[in-house]
Amino acid sequence: MRTNAYDNVFAVLTPEMVVGIATQYTNETGSRSFSWFNIQYARFYEQHNISMTSYALSLIKNLRPEFISSTEVGLLTALQPAARKSGTKLIFQLLQPDDVDPSTNQSYGALLQNLTYVRSFASGILVPKDYILPVDNITLYLQPATSLVQGAHLLKLEVYALGFNNDQYPFSFNYSFDPIKEYRSFIDDPAAVDGVLSDFPTTASEAIACYNVDLITAPGTVSRIRPQSTVISHNGASGDFPGCTLLSYVGAINDGADYIDCPVQMTKDGIAICLESPDLFVSTNVASTSFLYRQSVIPGIQSSEGIFTFSLTWSEISTLKVKMYSPEGAHSGVFRNPAYNNLQGILRLSDFLDFAKNHSKVGIYIDIQNAYFLDVSENINAVTAVVSTLKQAGLSNSSNIVLESEDIAALRQLKQFLPYKLIYRIKLPESGGLVTLTDSAIAEIKQVADGAAVPRPLVEATNNDLFFLYRSPKTVERFHSFNLTVFVESLRNEFVALAFDYEADPTLELNTLIQFYGVDGVRTDFPATAKAYLNNLCHQTNRKAVQSSYSIPYIIPGYLLANIPGYAPPPLGAPAPSLLVAEPPLPPLAPASAASHPVQAPVSRPNSAVPVVPSLFGSMVVALVCLLHFSR
Repeated sequence: MRTNAYDNVFAVLTPEMVVGIATQYTNETGSRSFSWFNIQYARFYEQHNISMTSYALSLIKNLRPEFISSTEVGLLTALQPAARKSGTKLIFQLLQPDDVDPSTNQSYGALLQNLTYVRSFASGILVPKDYILPVDNITLYLQPATSLVQGAHLLKLEVYALGFNNDQYPFSFNYSFDPIKEYRSFIDDPAAVDGVLSDFPTTASEAIACYNVDLITAPGTVSRIRPQSTVISHNGASGDFPGCTLLSYVGAINDGADYIDCPVQMTKDGIAICLESPDLFVSTNVASTSFLYRQSVIPGIQSSEGIFTFSLTWSEISTLKVKMYSPEGAHSGVFRNPAYNNLQGILRLSDFLDFAKNHSKVGIYIDIQNAYFLDVSENINAVTAVVSTLKQAGLSNSSNIVLESEDIAALRQLKQFLPYKLIYRIKLPESGGLVTLTDSAIAEIKQVADGAAVPRPLVEATNNDLFFLYRSPKTVERFHSFNLTVFVESLRNEFVALAFDYEADPTLELNTLIQFYGVDGVRTDFPATAKAYLNNLCHQTNRKAVQSSYSIPYIIPGYLLANIPGYAPPPLGAPAPSLLVAEPPLPPLAPASAASHPVQAPVSRPNSAVPVVPSLFGSMVVALVCLLHFSR
């Protein structure tokens, strides 16, 4: 749903007021703003002795709009002489094929088949977007483009498409929940329309001004583009394919990710595997197998029942298949593409490394999860397993590997034996709360790590009652003051994961995270969106190279919230608990030969130590405001 925070605030506008706003904008910016009036229900008003024809003629005479559209042939025909004199373009809006134009008693389907007749009274047509690129209602895949645009252009009819909403669901899976991809499919051949009508014109403008494929790929252009931020996959391209499968890793490489990642979980017999979560319920078919009786509650991992990787051996886990995980599905009903469910099995870390070695241009990002818990509570040494597997793969001295963990003891141990860049991952409570970052905690991270992986809520703070950004926590600045790299995780394209400020546009969030907050990289389920953003013509590092005058706006936290009349922030609650980093050291690494069956004795944990913090942060919610909507 869109926000209702601005309901009952603004007055109804007249066409004269709209033109006045456009004129003021033109005078202030020097950029011309055009006017388009969509006149509805002319026949109905005529039946009630209100002449829409006379009114439309007065608009043309007094306001000289660039466009007037209508669903009625009779009105457009009557406006032709005046429109030709003023230069106003008349646009015929077609409704659904079985609907009937009241002025001719012909269906819009029949009129669509007679564009020669339409050309006699209109300069162009305005059609629902599925007239041009239909979507299969079952699979949600795009169907082949129709010939409507080419046929209309042959008759010198302009074509405008409507129905563009960033917060639309269902959304064709071809677009990966990225509205810019959708716009580009209507702008690039073979379905190159002359314009789009959108509830979110900012996104449409980005797509047109910044993502021109011909300019991006022009000779000499690419060589000048030097993205300054790192794109790390999150479980591979897990927004399009089941996470941590070969499908998702091939997808991430094709999407241009700088690093592909393996979130390391451990089996009962000490094999390191790549999987979204230690709970097999999350992203495998374990619920439909005989392992269902292995359910248990393990407070150090999560409060709900699960079937955990460290409760099964590799021979058991290798029989499972991976399914698509939709992080926004449970609370919002927005689900990802299920077409690839149960097609591929779980990969061992060794399988992942063998695959990555064959793609030398992409880096390797290994996220060692729950290492301290596994060593202390399950007698499984994840660090030993990872180090041994890396050495066996011949990667003990590679320069393009990053290791991440939320356990400082694991990073401290890795630092002694491997030359890789180390990242400390800040883990939020399972309940969805936040933590307070103290300078002492950041200083302790600095002693061991080269950077931090920071969850989004600690970078862009969201007001919990209205889902607007409300302040800048200065998290990135504070880490940078300690000379630490900051990666933000985990980004999602689904509009329900975005604060209202971002207009349901993941590119606006990326632009704000990189240009306003200054993060050094992003870990994302949709690496194609992040990479396309970094390569777009309007990105700060690219604008001079292509002489672009347009820039994607970044969002100022708190701006929209502050402009809600009468809004008062809720009372401040108790501060979030401070992030505590210190942990007792892990036992020495086991010899490499013991990696597959580690038998380290557990160490006792003092009462002052921090409990293992459960799972990743909860989702943020949501969409944005309607700026311009033409409807029936």
